[in-house]
Amino acid sequence: MIEIKNVTKTFGARSAVKNLSLSIDKGEVFGFLGPNGAGKTTTMKMILGLMRPTKGSITLFNEKAGSIAARRKIGFLPEFANYYQHLTGREFLEFVGEIFGLGQSEIDKRSKRLLKLVNLPTEAHDRQVHTYSKGMQQRIGMAQALMNNPDVLFLDEPMSGLDPIGRREIKDIIIELKHQGKTIFFNSHILSDAQEICDRIGIIHLGSLLISGSIKEVVPTGKTLEDVFVEAITGANKPAVAKEKKPLPTIAQKTAVKTLTADKPKPVAKKKPSASTTVAAKITPKPKPATTANKPKPATKKSPPSSRKK
Repeated sequence: MIEIKNVTKTFGARSAVKNLSLSIDKGEVFGFLGPNGAGKTTTMKMILGLMRPTKGSITLFNEKAGSIAARRKIGFLPEFANYYQHLTGREFLEFVGEIFGLGQSEIDKRSKRLLKLVNLPTEAHDRQVHTYSKGMQQRIGMAQALMNNPDVLFLDEPMSGLDPIGRREIKDIIIELKHQGKTIFFNSHILSDAQEICDRIGIIHLGSLLISGSIKEVVPTGKTLEDVFVEAITGANKPAVAKEKKPLPTIAQKTAVKTLTADKPKPVAKKKPSASTTVAAKITPKPKPATTANKPKPATKKSPPSSRKK
């Protein structure tokens, strides 16, 4: 149903998604998981046709992503939705129905059924959206995503900001839609919810797909999806940590090293005799010791001349 082949998305020099290949089957709940900045929302926007991939291809129902034929078959609940605050919940659904070209009778029929499905309180149906709580806005957002009766539903952090009761109700809605044969693709940080309702999951980190498979294949006995997730992310980060450079020494450290070095006495280097001195020493004959014959004779003392009497 959904085919993603070798998709890359770059923003300048940064790659948000790197050579991603993924397939989503009809009627399954697929959880797309990853830390902040992993590339989850960018991938979803490319599937919806709100953003074009730099490389690769994406098809839905054998139609190119972003085409009118593909958009007619999808529903989308963004993480941060900006609704028309002055409209009531019922008026907002009527507005969405008109965009899809539905008649008034069909709009009324679907609005009534969807407001009941998402469990929006009856008294809130005709209240303006700006008076809704976070949980109520998530419910009306889920209803508008289903107004065109889509074959596949895209939910970006559908349980974000909800209390435990609200999360439980959204999960029940997803399970009910699955029983109706809908295909559901959603991003989430709440791993326990993903493990509970997903048929298959994919874990993405820094734009690269690390793991993809069924819950039974990915999560071994005795472990949780959170254990697998943490191991995958920390394992992918290890090479980056190993390549970290040691911090350069500070100026104070450099000065201290120079001071210690300057205080040490320098050893006196022995001068080697030059080649010319060595040769001259070999050529110059050593003086011979003096022999007896050669010794100079000591001077004999002459006696003074004798005085003669005249």
